[in-house]
Amino acid sequence: MKNIIKFVCVGALALGSVSCDLDIPPKTMLPNDDVTTLAYASSVRGGVYRIFRSIFMGEYVYYPDYYSDLFNELSSSGNRGGMMYRWNIYSSDNDVATNWNRHYAILANVNFLLDKIEAMYDGLAAEEQAVLDVYIGEMHLLRAMTLRSAALRYCKDYEPATAATDFGVPVVTTYDVTERPSRGSLADTYKRITEDIAVAERLVTTDGYADAAYVTADAVTAFKAQVYLDMHMYAEASAAASSLYASYPLVKNAEELENMWRKDHSTETIFQPAMTKNDLFGRYTDYHAGQWDDVLGDYRCDVAYIPEQWVCDLYDEENDWRYGPYVDVQHINNMADNEVVGVVLTKLRGNTEFQTSTNLNWYNMPKVLRIADMYLIDAEAKYRSGGDAAAPLNALRAARGLTATEATGDALFKEIQNERTREMIAEGGRIPDLKRWHIGFSRDKQTARGLLFGQTGHDMKVAADADRLVWPIPRADILSNPNLKGQQNPGWGE
Repeated sequence: MKNIIKFVCVGALALGSVSCDLDIPPKTMLPNDDVTTLAYASSVRGGVYRIFRSIFMGEYVYYPDYYSDLFNELSSSGNRGGMMYRWNIYSSDNDVATNWNRHYAILANVNFLLDKIEAMYDGLAAEEQAVLDVYIGEMHLLRAMTLRSAALRYCKDYEPATAATDFGVPVVTTYDVTERPSRGSLADTYKRITEDIAVAERLVTTDGYADAAYVTADAVTAFKAQVYLDMHMYAEASAAASSLYASYPLVKNAEELENMWRKDHSTETIFQPAMTKNDLFGRYTDYHAGQWDDVLGDYRCDVAYIPEQWVCDLYDEENDWRYGPYVDVQHINNMADNEVVGVVLTKLRGNTEFQTSTNLNWYNMPKVLRIADMYLIDAEAKYRSGGDAAAPLNALRAARGLTATEATGDALFKEIQNERTREMIAEGGRIPDLKRWHIGFSRDKQTARGLLFGQTGHDMKVAADADRLVWPIPRADILSNPNLKGQQNPGWGE
């Protein structure tokens, strides 16, 4: 195992100064590190999934959301995420670099395994090669998903007219510690993404099923729908998204909706990399840290961030089944002697099976792909292309306890945007949504009495074309990789 960790950390360095960010190595390795066996490939595959899931959890999700207009920072934050919230970050900021490094550590892991599989493939029996074919397809999809995740943070929105001249992210497809790639164009990045999807589509033969812990054929289709929406391929996005409806029925009540997050089980979940209570990564303490209070008969919350008032107002307390499972009114300890009642994020309180006491553990398996997103993609794609956007939107609304909207035109698109905010809150997608919709934001404060907010940032206004909606390439990488010189994002200096 020590050899593998060494290899992958060095591989991550290939971009420049990327740090050895592999605190999540493969769980099991063969004692003799025999790199010619299927068991070896299976072991490394588990490690790849383990690090891959991290970019859909913890700070890799909530830091981008703090950067948006979804949450207010409270004075009890201790400045956790505060630099992000106040937009007081620089190209040398550690949070930005850590996010970047993790993406490229995943790519190093993926490419390492693909290279090892290529070297061992011909020496194995046909039935073992068939298993490796599936692994190869999985790795290509994980690489595509990682590249897209990086592009959503570090690139402009994909626009067909400018993608060939807008910067992409460095694309690495081999395990080469000497490689110093340039950024290339956003069109180049998405070309690689679509090529990897094609490989995955050909090789991943595993049928889809709810709560799948590994890539399945349905996961490939769902990710394809996301990419098609990015690329303005609206007919294709709609077709891919809607093709999954029958296989992943929407839940029918609040209890089943809560089970998606509190039990990590739902008919709606397409791809959910597995976790156990022994996994110590991905806690959402900033959103919901709670201790049970016998007098209250409820949790007393110590939270750092709460939904903004406009977000609270989106939820119909009486009818929306997400009120409770996603957001709820709870007791907040904002200071040691200041208890108030306000709306907190309850979506990520954690899997109850991971709890060992009356304290919330805040662990959830990340919902990388789920059917609700497919309905939202279908609705947006149909709206953009002149189709019946209300149909998928109202199907999702009905599944969440809401009546159908009769809005049309711009008002219908606003309802689609609002529904995406309600449904996908705290899953890290708000900034990419704003960039794709070409809209800015204006923050407001939650109006619950007695809340003590952080010092600044609550009245921030950001224009739709603000350069800093796109995060900077870490300065250390610019300095150490000559092929990145002159390729910093606008507004961040060099």
